[in-house]
Amino acid sequence: MFLDLIKVSERELINLSEMPSVIKVGSTQRIKERFDEYKRIGYEGQMYYTMTKNMRDSEDRCLLNARLSGGTNFNFYDNIISPAIEGYVYIIQGKWF
Repeated sequence: MFLDLIKVSERELINLSEMPSVIKVGSTQRIKERFDEYKRIGYEGQMYYTMTKNMRDSEDRCLLNARLSGGTNFNFYDNIISPAIEGYVYIIQGKWF
């Protein structure tokens, strides 16, 4: 199995973040570089992403949904460190070795 990069709308991403299969939530200004990094270190599944005007708000919504869904997220943290600027927010559904 491989890691696939899939672009979705912001609403779709927020809905997908409610699935218990979410293992990673994050944000970046360089989605292709982040995707390549996760692929290289062994993530498998689907990496869904969207462009947003405010990375902090979108990541916060996705992270809250992922926490409430009971998924095994490897990065459930308490403080969002993303800046409130335009960029990409993503989730990974799948597994990590």
